[in-house]
Amino acid sequence: MLQRVIDAMRTNQAEALQLINEGGAGFRELDLYPYCGNDEGEFTAHPELVGTSMRELRDKRNNPLGEWLYTAAKEDEIGQVTYFWPQPGSTTILQKIALVTRIRDQVCAVGYYRPGHRGKEAVP
Repeated sequence: MLQRVIDAMRTNQAEALQLINEGGAGFRELDLYPYCGNDEGEFTAHPELVGTSMRELRDKRNNPLGEWLYTAAKEDEIGQVTYFWPQPGSTTILQKIALVTRIRDQVCAVGYYRPGHRGKEAVP
């Protein structure tokens, strides 16, 4: 899904951000969705957080998730950030992996849950 985001952002960034925000075809699958933030650290694409600070985002163990994402995001590379987040509709905190990249002025990521990895430390 992140590659789909990269391709769409390189073709037409404004349209790609709109499609991500709308959960357009190929940009939302169950609890899997992309999100992006601009150089100012603000979410530009997310199902619920557009306009809020992506850079200041903290995971459910108070780790600096937003800072980790911005640090790991490199143009033409896909980085990885491990953090903790509950699945939608649950309070059980699970380990989650974000695949992250930079596309011009946007940091974009897609996170997925790692089943069975509770209690292990997060890593930037």
